[in-house]
Amino acid sequence: MKTSLRGRLKSDTAIEHKKIDDLYSKLNLSIFNDYKIFLTAHYIALSSIEGFLKNDFNKTALPPCQTDLIANDLLSLNLKVPQQSIFLKSDDINKLGLSYVISGAHFGAKVLLERALAGSDERIHSSVSYLSSDRMRSYWPKLTAQLKSAASNEKDYHVIVKGANHAFMVFGDSYELALKENFDV
Repeated sequence: MKTSLRGRLKSDTAIEHKKIDDLYSKLNLSIFNDYKIFLTAHYIALSSIEGFLKNDFNKTALPPCQTDLIANDLLSLNLKVPQQSIFLKSDDINKLGLSYVISGAHFGAKVLLERALAGSDERIHSSVSYLSSDRMRSYWPKLTAQLKSAASNEKDYHVIVKGANHAFMVFGDSYELALKENFDV
């Protein structure tokens, strides 16, 4: 039986994906400080990836922006929007691989939203526009079509996998930056 492209990508990026899931699962999103780290790390990662994609990508293929939602959540928590970013070198990274990771994150957002709302902190309850957004839902089918077209041979497919794994590394590096920095206003 032939595995779907999504199934193959999920399998071939599973190691890096698990590292990131394990790292972020240390956070209790219903606790203010942990939620701050989560939002800060996601802002750093997504602002880095979105900035990279905007500079050199077909505008119709761009995933919807998420950083404005995170910035609003951070500001509503009286936190600074981070200025840090992770440098991405364009000739090494497949843009569809990056897009696969950031758009695929919407599949886990519902679970993360439930975790954030599990506590009694009203500040968190009123700052979940990022986790409750459905912007990526309509983008996923478009991306899937682009991935199928671009992954027409094994060499191109493996370049996409490399880009996806790079995106997971950006999320890991962003987590480490968020732990080190103080982003209180």
